Amino acid sequence: VRTMSSFPNSPRLIKAGIALLDPESGAIQRLIALQYNPDTLTRTLAPKSPGETADRSEALRLKGPPVETIKLEAEIDATDLEVEGELPSGLVGAYVRNGPNPLFAPTSAYHLFDGDAMLHGVTIDGTGAAYRNRWVRSAGMMAEAEAGEPLFGGLAQFKMPPQDVLERAGAIKNTANTNIVAHAGRMLALMEAAPPTEVDPTSFATLGEFDFDGLLAGSMTAHPKVDPVTGNMHFFGYSPIPPYLRYHVVGSDGTLITSV
Repeated sequence: VRTMSSFPNSPRLIKAGIALLDPESGAIQRLIALQYNPDTLTRTLAPKSPGETADRSEALRLKGPPVETIKLEAEIDATDLEVEGELPSGLVGAYVRNGPNPLFAPTSAYHLFDGDAMLHGVTIDGTGAAYRNRWVRSAGMMAEAEAGEPLFGGLAQFKMPPQDVLERAGAIKNTANTNIVAHAGRMLALMEAAPPTEVDPTSFATLGEFDFDGLLAGSMTAHPKVDPVTGNMHFFGYSPIPPYLRYHVVGSDGTLITSV
């Protein structure tokens, strides 16, 4: 599978899992696979003190073992989801949702279109259900992950990224967070006024910006339409510089056949 090349010093990902234990026997009931960036993991310990209302003579007395809290940013692969009721035998397929999920907290006024895309998918195979989520790893998001901080402005407060990031990711981060479409065996994550980003339909791995084998010039709307008769996908793309508007048609086989 092709994967989007990362920038030098990009954070590494570690495979891990969450074990759900039976509270009485300690037996493992379920394992949930995940991957995470170890740089995002934090661990804190909070003592169990008597509290502010306790007698002053007991201010230093502990009420029990400390409470440990571990936080991390994770992408999850959960199989054998618990099902309430029964799944219809004929219900087979996948539901995939796309939406904003900022890798870093915004530094100025936030708009939904500013957040990095995250895909959430539930797959049903007739016998059970599974869940997976993945960030769409845009060039801009990977540059921010490398820097450890946000580098782009947003709709409410635009700012240019550093020059080296500008050269490899552009002035505007292609968040690809507005829509997700499947056509001709491809899955495309879309942001208005930016090129489409191809992701693997099964693993959700980011494959990179897609230009229909070099035939697509400019952007692609986040809301293409598929002709139910021909299977062709119709969309437009617009730009602040000429040509301001282009209209495209992609054949049912995934080939860009018309651009005007």
